[in-house]
Amino acid sequence: MYDATEHDDARAPLRLFIATSLASLAATTQRPEGVAEVEPFNAANIDFDSDSWIDYLERVQDWLRLEQRIEPFLSTTAVLRDLFATLAKDGLAGKVETNGITLTTAGLEPLADRLDRAVALRDAFGADLEEHNLRAATERWVEAWDDAAEDRSSEPIRAKADTWPILTFVGRATRGQLDLNPTYQRGDVWPTKDAQLLIESILRGIPLPSIIVLRPESIATAPWEVVDGKQRLTSILRFIGAHPAAIQTVREMESAHPGVLSERLYREDYPAFRKAWRKATGETLTATVERKNYFPFPLSKDFGAGTELARLAGHYYGDLKGEIVLVGGGEASVEEVFEGTSDYKVPVIEYVEATPRQIHEVFNLYNKQGKHLNAEEIRNAVFHDLDIMRTLASMAGDSPKWTEVAPFLAPVTAEVFAVGRALDDLGIPSDRFKRTKILSWIASLLLTDPAASGSVRRLSTAQQINKFLDRVTHRNDPLRSQGRVRDVVALFAQAVAAHAGGNWSPEFRGKSRTSWEELPLVASLLGISLAVSVLGEGAAARVAETAHELRKRSTEDWTRPVKTQTALQWSYIATTALGILDVLGVSTSAAESAMRAAFGHSPVAALVQVRDEWLSTESDRTRGHLAGHP
Repeated sequence: MYDATEHDDARAPLRLFIATSLASLAATTQRPEGVAEVEPFNAANIDFDSDSWIDYLERVQDWLRLEQRIEPFLSTTAVLRDLFATLAKDGLAGKVETNGITLTTAGLEPLADRLDRAVALRDAFGADLEEHNLRAATERWVEAWDDAAEDRSSEPIRAKADTWPILTFVGRATRGQLDLNPTYQRGDVWPTKDAQLLIESILRGIPLPSIIVLRPESIATAPWEVVDGKQRLTSILRFIGAHPAAIQTVREMESAHPGVLSERLYREDYPAFRKAWRKATGETLTATVERKNYFPFPLSKDFGAGTELARLAGHYYGDLKGEIVLVGGGEASVEEVFEGTSDYKVPVIEYVEATPRQIHEVFNLYNKQGKHLNAEEIRNAVFHDLDIMRTLASMAGDSPKWTEVAPFLAPVTAEVFAVGRALDDLGIPSDRFKRTKILSWIASLLLTDPAASGSVRRLSTAQQINKFLDRVTHRNDPLRSQGRVRDVVALFAQAVAAHAGGNWSPEFRGKSRTSWEELPLVASLLGISLAVSVLGEGAAARVAETAHELRKRSTEDWTRPVKTQTALQWSYIATTALGILDVLGVSTSAAESAMRAAFGHSPVAALVQVRDEWLSTESDRTRGHLAGHP
């Protein structure tokens, strides 16, 4: 029995924290999909001087997202080895006392850290359930664990924190020295209502979150890139009528309709400009059209209701320039706030010199302080200089300017569009680079060699993708060749075309009737892609010929794991992908050879190893049950 008063060393508070955290997780009623319900237990019953504490850990392990599941038929030594493979970079060394059971302080600390994160993410999941359905909240919970699993560096970073008046952003945007649309940025997603709320918060004196920018090596040749804060800056530039895209449109329209439309009218009297626009074009400037053209918007009609700020409600910027507001601890005109030198400043994080990995790490840390960039947006920002990253985003449809940022894809334009249309047909939403994540996940499995070191490390999805992209940053990597990148596009296009002919069972695709779940889609497209490397265009015909068998196997053999552990996902992917090769009559040796010849890497040996280890574990589990273990 555990009693904290019996321990007077550094382990006592750690043991108490672990025990109470385990009990807290067990008592939780709102659970992500795949997290099993647990019978509550009392923290005082947990004994750390025997191996019984492992039994309690096993009950709540779903909350901890361990790489390997704790199984009742495994020995204590095997459980601890697998546990600390997840918890510590140096594994089990120094974590257990000589009796092989009792955890040292060095062993308790990483377990306490894991539980601390599990409880925090449990609480965040509960909050997400208030705004999202169970599936969406579960996805966010899994994504948070993936982000937490990423490796951290310790190298110094050249960056500085500063504050800029809004005038600085406006001036640089006007001079073309501020890139609001780097290739890795998502499209404009803020509706006018959200943009109004941002402007109104400024006029109330509420500080904005930091804007993140990347300073160019020379402002004479390149602009500052807006990494995070695009929507805020876009809203500000729209409100004051200074967005560069809007000014360009107005100048073009002035040339087409001289004497009716003019930049002067646009800047000085926007309501009159709206009427002139309709007269000249016959088109009404609705909120949707204005948003598309980055044109101004007024403050909401209910702004400042019941306060002295109500006098500003419903007006455009041009009517408000002389109005006085309290910001930054003093009075200033609205014009001084946005185009002058008032006390209102915007915090800025300016990166001067940093490697992609360093920026990725800091973005993650910054991202955890609020609702900013998601993992896919960060990844796309960090690795956007790689041809393969821009290619994956282009195929996904998440890079609308792909003809500009990836002109080397021109010879495979039809294939790029074909992949995007296939993702539409599969029901994959196009918000926040989710499609890019799926293609990146497949590419990270397909174009790597996880078994090169002899054993396969089953990385989380985020770790797997980042490790793949990190590898491609090396100059001698095969995927630094644009020709090979185009071959990847051709392979993906043939794979999605062949995949569409599979008679996949609804149970395999997922719970939704209209869209696929990520895991079965990744597993099946991986298997089809490996087959395409051997069969080429003939893969589609082979899939059609074996459609009945694919449906049978996808119903009976390729059952999606209920749990969400990384190791289970790897086993499922390997079993499914290799099973598809088997149905299509493609040998693993042929796929191995074809992938190495085409791309210099092959995952086949790793997939075989993962599958065989899984089958062996399943056999052990069966023997354990037959021997009377629960």
